[in-house]
Amino acid sequence: MHREKIPYPIAWFLTQTSAGEFERFSNTEFRISKGLPQNYWTEGQIQLCPKHKITKSMAENNETYYLHNDCVSEIKKIFSDVPLSELDDDALVNNLLERSVSVLQVIDHAMSYFVAVNFIGGSVDESYELDGCCQLALEDLCCEGEYPFKLTKSLTLLWLCKRLCRTMCTVSQTLSFLYHLNYLKCIYLHQYLIGDERSPKLKSEFQDIIDVCEECVDSTHTTEDVIQYLMLSSYLSAFYYEYEASKTFASRCAQYLNIDVKFCGVLGKCTRFQEKEVANLTVKVNRVVESKDNKTSGNSPLPQIIPLSDDVLLNSVVFSTMGEQSILSNTEQSFILLLCELHRRHYPRDDLTEQQCLAYINTVIRAVYPDSENEIKSSSSWPIATETLFRRSLLEHNSVRKTERALSQLEELSCQFKRTSPSFSKRSPSSFFLSRMPSIWTLQAEEVILSRLNSGDESAELYCSLGDVTNDRQHYLKAWEVSGCKSARAMRSLAVTYMYTDKDYQKAIECFQKSLEINTMQVNVWFTFGCCCLQAKDFVKAENAFRSCVRLDPDNFEAWNNCATAVLIQGKKNIALKLMKEACKYSYENWRIWENILLISADVKAFHETMHAYHRLLDLQGKYANPQVLSVMVKGVVLNEMDSTGNPVSNLRTRLLELFGRVTASTPNDAVIWNEYAHLLVDELPQMTYTTYQRAVHCLQAAHRCRIQPSEGPWEQSTKKCEAIIDGLKALLDLLNNPPKSKNDNKSNEEDQLNTFIQPTLATLRISLKSVISKLKIAEESILSTDVQDMIRSSLKDLNELLIDVEKKLN
Repeated sequence: MHREKIPYPIAWFLTQTSAGEFERFSNTEFRISKGLPQNYWTEGQIQLCPKHKITKSMAENNETYYLHNDCVSEIKKIFSDVPLSELDDDALVNNLLERSVSVLQVIDHAMSYFVAVNFIGGSVDESYELDGCCQLALEDLCCEGEYPFKLTKSLTLLWLCKRLCRTMCTVSQTLSFLYHLNYLKCIYLHQYLIGDERSPKLKSEFQDIIDVCEECVDSTHTTEDVIQYLMLSSYLSAFYYEYEASKTFASRCAQYLNIDVKFCGVLGKCTRFQEKEVANLTVKVNRVVESKDNKTSGNSPLPQIIPLSDDVLLNSVVFSTMGEQSILSNTEQSFILLLCELHRRHYPRDDLTEQQCLAYINTVIRAVYPDSENEIKSSSSWPIATETLFRRSLLEHNSVRKTERALSQLEELSCQFKRTSPSFSKRSPSSFFLSRMPSIWTLQAEEVILSRLNSGDESAELYCSLGDVTNDRQHYLKAWEVSGCKSARAMRSLAVTYMYTDKDYQKAIECFQKSLEINTMQVNVWFTFGCCCLQAKDFVKAENAFRSCVRLDPDNFEAWNNCATAVLIQGKKNIALKLMKEACKYSYENWRIWENILLISADVKAFHETMHAYHRLLDLQGKYANPQVLSVMVKGVVLNEMDSTGNPVSNLRTRLLELFGRVTASTPNDAVIWNEYAHLLVDELPQMTYTTYQRAVHCLQAAHRCRIQPSEGPWEQSTKKCEAIIDGLKALLDLLNNPPKSKNDNKSNEEDQLNTFIQPTLATLRISLKSVISKLKIAEESILSTDVQDMIRSSLKDLNELLIDVEKKLN
């Protein structure tokens, strides 16, 4: 691709010299063959032998450099008499060098043309293929049974670029970084053609390139090349689930650009009739050093933006306190869009993530397409603007008021490809690899599918698509056959059919395993495979599947949660707790995960985690009650058991009392919780204080009120409920009969205070007993069941005995 001035010549004039011999011949990577005049090159410039039009056109350094059909024809002529299918990569490079053709420029020009006919469009109406290489290129670019998209134009040019880059990366030293950068671009394009199926083969190639580039990238390379390398590396790292590496590359890119991008809230209006300004999420760009790039230009052609036609919403948020509109350079716009893509891939798909992504996108749109003519317009490029509008449309298509704009914008982006104006050279092709610009078949998905169906294309991908539409598994089997038993998608689709339609989990497991043997980077397949194993009760395989899933995608909290479930069923409770804690890291607001942590930690007596989880559930839901868990913790404190770390649970008494305070404040109508609260208070060491005694009595009284409240139903007819009421009243009477003994000098005063408290409480207890007895007598007369009548008589006997004891105490 076109780049800034290079401080050394890159034209090679070689005759009868192999690539390896050439590299050893000179560190400046050029040699003049006999008979060629010296003035064919000068240091710092590109002056190429006019033997081939391709070299001459490229050397002119004008817009025809990016796209010239004659030059692509010359590439075909160069290889027309060469059996490409029989040449290995070294021989292919030597063939170019012997013809005095710059390998680097062939790569740049061929890649530019490939990008033109598949992504950018313009005045490009032909697709060039190298003769006799189409099928070979298709086979060579196949990864794990997944073929490149078959309607890709000029696929052989990408295949040629990749072969040339692969060879030159091994033999070049001075231009090593540039060749590896071009190889990285090839991998980006190759993976795009494969689709969302992550290719382990391409990931391995990508990692090899990164390892080399990290050693050779330095200040001698142009800033544009380094930024392209960092952005591509960051995006591909995130694509291959290497999120930490992706963040590192993005951070380094920010340092090169000297900017810091952060979310912030700014007052503004988003509706036409809004009077009061509210905070709106946006992105603020802070510059450490002012950029030297040309940021303002009104002449660069850009895709047409579709305005919002709505009687309520404004076209965009109108900020009042934003200050001067940020002017962004092309690379800064690209970096913001990269952060948007990384954010989208790193966080779960929810409304918050969508709003944050829109904040990134709208920041670029405001800079490139200002609403007011008075605002300064930032320069941009066709690929970056296209990506921006495309991403916004994808996010807005679910909005009722913005659906029309989203669809109209997508239609406009689709139509712009075939328009001859502006031409390809004016569509900023040099910025393509700074963006994630969608291809023409992505924009015209429906038309592409129809054209493939009508063309009689027989491929595994097409048969899988037919199977998806018709729900006919025979198409998946045919796809498996057509692919030569190499289509991971065919086995995956067949497995899903067996799993959900037939409920035949064993056959589904077999198909999942075949698919994953072909391509181990299918995160969603690992997850579904794990779920299938859970259904089949094969918990060991389920655990392994979910572990493989989280290795590729550590942010997948559902996989962590399910892995913990599989481990828990195997009886490994402590490991399950650790896995569940990993799940909550990536879904901290998910109450279900916290509840799982609560239950597992209580089971293994990790009460520190239990209390933390309970507090978190109260934070998330406002009120949460789990009497069983509280009972387990109270029992541990009262009996002074040892927790999972070997420490006495009684040390947690104070924290548990605080928790009961929160729980009873939010859930005041649970008798079991009040009863356990009283149990914990009564066990105060070394001796219960007067204040604690009062609190315990109040807790037992609250428990009784909860048991007899109307919302609990007709307790008079339930043996279990009657027994609970009687036991609660007995416990209250026992507590009143056994007040704490004072050890202080003011013993008489404390006893007077206790008597003052106990006597009214006993009177209240007497009233409660009489009320319960009265209701039971009424129930006894109205109920015909002899069993219930016997239960009531037994309960009345116990209650009358309690009433006699209370009367004695009062008298």
